[in-house]
Amino acid sequence: MREQLHDNLSLFGRSGSRKYLNAAERQHFTEIARRAAPKIRLFCLTLGWSGARISEVLALTPASIDIESGVANPNSQASQVRYRAASTIAAGRA
Repeated sequence: MREQLHDNLSLFGRSGSRKYLNAAERQHFTEIARRAAPKIRLFCLTLGWSGARISEVLALTPASIDIESGVANPNSQASQVRYRAASTIAAGRA
């Protein structure tokens, strides 16, 4: 079953494959990432917990991350997109 989310948004790509990981795949990805070298681990966990695109995570700089609020803004000046760590949402700091 191909679920249409909203207008042109879909859970599936043009080839019919899923675009996103399910909960079990996400957990496995996180477990593997935690065993990787520090830079790889940081990259993978940022992808997994933020929901950001690969290009957005690669664009992050120290200046685009606000540690106190738990918010990362990949294109600080141009973008209105902001990613908040799942742990800050769970802690009620959203």
